[in-house]
Amino acid sequence: MSNHPVPGKQYIVLESDSTLSGIAVRAYGEASKGKIIALANKSSHRVIDQDKVVVGEVLNIPVLKSDRIN
Repeated sequence: MSNHPVPGKQYIVLESDSTLSGIAVRAYGEASKGKIIALANKSSHRVIDQDKVVVGEVLNIPVLKSDRIN
């Protein structure tokens, strides 16, 4: 797990994180990618809402096609 959102790793939500969009900016450089994080964590027992994140929650930060190394 990482204390910084890194594609392909799990990330623990910090008190300073307020939304998935904010986490997406740190992980991918784009707030719009928050939807991708939400979808990657949809099977989690917690409901993922882009406007709310739970401190201590473990999120999967997916690798995007453009991030993959061939």
